[in-house]
Amino acid sequence: MAEDIKSNSMSIEEDEGIIKKISSTIQELISKPDVRNTIASVERMDPYLIVSRDAQALFLRLYLRKRSWLRSSQVSYREVLDTVGAIGELVGCKYLYQLQHDASPHTLPDLLNLLSLPELKSLCKVFNVKLGNKSQMVLNVEKLCRNQKTLFGGRGGIRVRVERKCVELLGDMIRVSDAVAEVLDKILVLSFPQYLFTYEEDSITSISGRGHLSRILLSQFGLSKAYPTYKVRYGRPIFRTALELDNFLVACQLEAQCWEELDRKNWKGVIDLYDANIDKFKDMIAAAEKVQVGDDEVHLEAFTEVYVTGRTMRQCIGVLRRLKRYTESVDLIRLLLRYKPMGHRHGEWWDVLSMTLSHHLKDEAGAVAALHQGLDDPRTTHGARYALDYRLAKLRPDSHFPTYTFEPHVVDIEVVAIEGSGSAANSRNVYIGHDGGETYLCTVEDGALHHYKTKRNFAEGFHCEGGIVSTLFGILFWDVIFADVDNVFYNPYQYCPLDYHSDRFYLRREDLINDRLKFLTETPAPEVDTFLETMWERNCGVGCTGLNWDLFSGVDQVKRCITCITQPKLALLLKEYVMNMRLKRSGLPDLSMWDAETKRFLMVEVKGPGDTIRYNQKSWMKFLVGIGIDAELCNVHPISSKRLTTS
Repeated sequence: MAEDIKSNSMSIEEDEGIIKKISSTIQELISKPDVRNTIASVERMDPYLIVSRDAQALFLRLYLRKRSWLRSSQVSYREVLDTVGAIGELVGCKYLYQLQHDASPHTLPDLLNLLSLPELKSLCKVFNVKLGNKSQMVLNVEKLCRNQKTLFGGRGGIRVRVERKCVELLGDMIRVSDAVAEVLDKILVLSFPQYLFTYEEDSITSISGRGHLSRILLSQFGLSKAYPTYKVRYGRPIFRTALELDNFLVACQLEAQCWEELDRKNWKGVIDLYDANIDKFKDMIAAAEKVQVGDDEVHLEAFTEVYVTGRTMRQCIGVLRRLKRYTESVDLIRLLLRYKPMGHRHGEWWDVLSMTLSHHLKDEAGAVAALHQGLDDPRTTHGARYALDYRLAKLRPDSHFPTYTFEPHVVDIEVVAIEGSGSAANSRNVYIGHDGGETYLCTVEDGALHHYKTKRNFAEGFHCEGGIVSTLFGILFWDVIFADVDNVFYNPYQYCPLDYHSDRFYLRREDLINDRLKFLTETPAPEVDTFLETMWERNCGVGCTGLNWDLFSGVDQVKRCITCITQPKLALLLKEYVMNMRLKRSGLPDLSMWDAETKRFLMVEVKGPGDTIRYNQKSWMKFLVGIGIDAELCNVHPISSKRLTTS
């Protein structure tokens, strides 16, 4: 978080410059027509435009911290020269609560938990409450306030006295106004939507504006990669009305709550959310089916109430099945299959639907029909087609013969593992590697990589799964990624266009992409090397989603890698990848290795004991072999188990 940023190495002038830039950014956002027209009560932020620089800087610092009460005496930032004056200004414009103020929001448990241990003991002595550890004393004081009656039979008198004493002990405390923070949250969510989700996992990261502003601050402090240069241009706001934004944020809160319940394994809590929202979700789907979304706006569906609610409902499928509510899980899957913007999940849902029908509801005919529908669904991915095809062959062995079949070349190797490291449930073996006379602990993939380098004489290589493909794509297609396309760049703080992880990315840049693929296929190697050097020198170190500048030691290593793959094969590989990067990055082999002297390139999927190759991995390996790139499956067997002893 930004409150943890260490700026000791910076001068006060540099601190002030950064705060000034962030303040200027917020001022620009507050004044934008989109913000004014979409966010109710945006005028709450108007005082920010006129308060002093110290007050602006202090508000930013406090906003970025956890929303809790803070002792004024402990609030100190070197870029805020007059802290007392800044606090006074912010309290005056209702940007800060003061604990002593009658209108400040607090409860008795809030106050008790704010007290230090000595202060809590002092409070207990005043009211003759039994001492103990902090949690025991808090419970004892709360019990006193619940049980002790006043002279007239009420219970409020002792609570008021305890609260007053708490306030007296705590002294001057401040907290950011919830109303103001909520408005700024909405402004930042509206202005920087790219920080809301991890697109690869298609899940929420944060609906708090603190996270958005933190990322911008990190880049200003040089603690994150610089942002690329591109043209901000959009004709369609992401949220066109205040209601759209509010409904979207409510859906995000529901999703966050669902994840909390899942993390706690509170299945009843998840089902309660499902039961409370399923009827509303049905109405959302029905309404969405009547709306025609333009090709240049499809990717913006991710920022709608129905899309986020759909993600929440997807999590409910497994819980419904866990609780044996199979018929409802089937109904929910069929409902989700009607929602086209989540088509990338269709293969997964057809598979679960057929399994639920056949195994749990004993409806074999329904399961077979679902499998045929899944195989006919154009949104079903190749990896999912393998699973559906295999399941159909099991249900109808006499009439259906698998179409999507592929058995990769298999290599068995032995790697030394620590004794007992993989014996516990759900644990993995820990392997022992050797490099330059040094011994180290490693994963099964790194153990296999060492084997290929030493036994198969591959001079270079990485354990990076899809990282090598996404990195090569980012380097070679940089200008295509950040091309001037409408409705994908909404602010200067994006590491990729908003449609980057959808099939629309390819379709909207098809000519540009095909031209670059043709360049890779037909252009002589020296010209490609020159182009590669230019892209590396111009962009190295600048952030781009999926591109890891640290993966290669330098541009020369990239050249050697491409030479071994060969340019035509790389073009075919990147075309398959770019068709839908969200789906295609998953399933690529673990290891990528090459040897410039022998011009060999090999991709290897590594499996340890008890691990089997997945369908999307088979799909990728079949494709790689089909275009002439060597790929194989490596089964690692742990041997000579022994424990390492530390001296």
